[in-house]
Amino acid sequence: MSGSTRRDALGLAGAVAALATAGRLPLLGAPAGLPVGLSPVQGFLRRHAPSGQASRGSSQEYAVLRWRATDPGTGETTNQEIGRLQLHVERQADQVVVNVMQTTRYSKPLNRLEAEIVCSPDPLLSLRSWKLDSTVEERDDGRYAISGRRDGDTVRIKDGMSERVFDVAGPLVSQWTLALATGGGPPPQTRCGLLEDLLLYKPDQRLVAEATVEVPFLDGSHQLRCCSQRGPAVLPVHYFADARGRTQLVTQGALAWALAESS
Repeated sequence: MSGSTRRDALGLAGAVAALATAGRLPLLGAPAGLPVGLSPVQGFLRRHAPSGQASRGSSQEYAVLRWRATDPGTGETTNQEIGRLQLHVERQADQVVVNVMQTTRYSKPLNRLEAEIVCSPDPLLSLRSWKLDSTVEERDDGRYAISGRRDGDTVRIKDGMSERVFDVAGPLVSQWTLALATGGGPPPQTRCGLLEDLLLYKPDQRLVAEATVEVPFLDGSHQLRCCSQRGPAVLPVHYFADARGRTQLVTQGALAWALAESS
């Protein structure tokens, strides 16, 4: 999942680690009856129903949520919406193009991130090439732009000043394309590399199909298929998809995405 700036990401990561150490953030556990991976959004689930569109569409919009507090008596959480994530998919004969628009506000500045990702038409939407432009409002020095591509087992990323080259093995994915790929159902155990924010390479990630779970939304319990992602330098991520091919929830530590609209 994505942060807004390096400063914000490092600050949030440090806060999450401190809270987890103190036992105040339920990262891997869950209250009785609540599936693992959903404890940080228990309060959100009690107040919202899943997106009710008829089927998976070419455009999906997610509310970006941040965990703020947990009631020690009930385990219910307080979740603040800090932004929106829009994913638009264009499927062609030999490739899939994913356009990303993400706006987040962790503190006062608003971060706006736009990306275009060209993927292979395989189940994981493996990355071929990408462009990303990130800006922070009211900051002249807040723009960051990169482009990259994969050629065989080599990745090249340019930021206008330098080029970074490194080797990869196996499929290469991003947090945004995984939210789409897992909508079609959890894959069998799969190893891949994660290019977080299309910039940071985190190898040896494992995608594992978990048991179907009952998720307690406002309008009652809904069955969702679950897939987990685990690997070096990544907090566990859980993807929850419905029978119509829509990933309804993505949770990772203190952050979550909740599907708001599919069209």
